[in-house]
Amino acid sequence: MFAATHLPTLSLGRLATGLPGAAGMLRRCGMTASAAPEVPLAQAAAERALSLPAIVGALEDLAAQAGARSTWPTEDLIAYILERYHAGHRADIPVLRALALDLVNRIEAAPEPRELAQLIGAVDLAMEEHMRKEELRVFPMMLRGRRERLGEWIALLRREHEDAAPFVLRLEAVTQGYRAPADDGLWLRFYEELERFVEDMVAHIYLEEQVLFRRFAA
Repeated sequence: MFAATHLPTLSLGRLATGLPGAAGMLRRCGMTASAAPEVPLAQAAAERALSLPAIVGALEDLAAQAGARSTWPTEDLIAYILERYHAGHRADIPVLRALALDLVNRIEAAPEPRELAQLIGAVDLAMEEHMRKEELRVFPMMLRGRRERLGEWIALLRREHEDAAPFVLRLEAVTQGYRAPADDGLWLRFYEELERFVEDMVAHIYLEEQVLFRRFAA
């Protein structure tokens, strides 16, 4: 999916929500995915007189880094996902909700903290349900070598991964690319933590979609 030959034709939204690190790289090049999610990379680069080969090369490097664990045994890969991402997300969400609530209470008239708090709550509910399906059903089936109905479960998880993309783009849009609206410690910490959380979520999805699930393709 993220081979060099395909990258120029992929949309900014697909890159930002599917390839770890791509959203930040695109923003640094002046291409905010949430502002033009359907625009292909080649078109966006041409409109800004940017070097497409240089951008594609940087994205290739990101894809290589993201796939570094592709040779790990399945049991090690699943253990890593559970520790690094499942446990990590569950630790991060309460921190993000508390920071958002602090901002809502401090700046009642500002709409951004309230919307961000609502988005974080929605992500939390969807993510927890998704991770429990993996922990209770899918991962045990993979580890035991049971393939009966595994294809159906993976298809369901893939659809839920696709459902996460609008959240990623909306969070980028509301935060204007994670640029804090004030030089304030609370704002700065909230946006920093939120950007890191979203990057982890994209990396989590990539590792499952591009590495783990492919091992069990029909």
